[in-house]
Parts: sequence; structure tokens; C-alpha cells
Amino acid sequence: MSFEDYASIAVVEIVNSAEIAISSISVTQSEVLLSGGWTFDLNNQKDIQNVLSNKILINLSGSSTLESLVPQAKSQVSTFEDFLLSAKQEADVATKDFLEYQQADLNKRKKVVPPNFFEWPSEINLKEISSELKRFGLQEKIVGTDKAMDGVLSAARLLKFFIQKWQSDEQSRSNRKYVIGDLAKVTILPPSFFKLSVINAQ
Repeated sequence: MSFEDYASIAVVEIVNSAEIAISSISVTQSEVLLSGGWTFDLNNQKDIQNVLSNKILINLSGSSTLESLVPQAKSQVSTFEDFLLSAKQEADVATKDFLEYQQADLNKRKKVVPPNFFEWPSEINLKEISSELKRFGLQEKIVGTDKAMDGVLSAARLLKFFIQKWQSDEQSRSNRKYVIGDLAKVTILPPSFFKLSVINAQ
């Protein structure tokens, strides 16, 4: 799976012993969209696998039931924590690159404005998702949301916000004249997030 042009993410929760809820996010260079929401009976393996196929899965429930669906769906499993960790690590590397560039000729570059990166949180409390949405200035609830969809939709909205912040970081990083060659390529998701997703899927 390449992150250069397009990625599809599914936020997934086993709602109860009989039901699964899924909210998907489509990511490109130009936009980040909430692209669909579904609830299925867990026995409806065909439709579940069709929706989850070739996506990065963010598993909210921690349920092992989801693990049995992943091999058939050809998906990769990750977490909110993986995304936040990856984004912060990439921002730290970019900050280090800037400082090295500045220090290489400090007399000429001491007034160069550093890249403005998002302050990435170290963790998110998914059990208090409304509070987390409020923390980042987002609407806490979408009126009329089906109860079974509330958790995955709220989490997907928060993840969409973080992806947009990542893409803003990437623009700030890649626009620097010392960022050249392959390093100047803008990635729609943190490269290390993809690597963690692959490891978790193995």
C-alpha cells in the first residue's frame, strides 16, 4: 500500500456480541473525507470484509473478534497511539533537520523562522472521546447519530482532524529550501505509521 496518492482508513468497533460499527476515512493529497459509515451483524462476514478490504484498521474495541476478520479482508491493523507516535516522531526529525541547517551557518540563518508543527499529544482517551473532541475545538456530538455509530464516528472525526494537522506539518516541512530530493515529497500519512501498521498486521 502506497501513501503517496491515496489511503483508506476504517475506524472499527465491536459494539456488542452481535454487531460491528465501521466509519471510513479517505485520504488524498488534496482532501481528507469521512467517506462512509456502516453497522453490520457480525455474522455478515461478506459485507464486513468488503468494507474492510485493503484498509488500515483502527480498532477501538480491542476485541479479538476483529482479528479473525483481518486476514480475509487483506487489511492492516493500527491504533490511535501508533498514529500520534509516528506523527510526533516525524515532526521531531524535521525539527532536528531544521536546527542542523540553521547551526551550519548560524550567522546567516539565526533569524530563519523555524517550521511551525502541531503539538502532538502523547495519548488520547478514547473512552472519553467527547472530551477529546472538545479539547481540540471540535463539535462533541453530531445530532442524530445512531447510538451504535457514535463511538466510531466520533473517533473518525478526531482522526480526520489529526490527519489534516499532519498534512499541514508536511507542507511546512517540505517547503524549506534545504529539504530536497525524495525528502521533499509530501506524504499524506506519516511514513512510520504505515510501517507500524504493517508490523501489527503480521
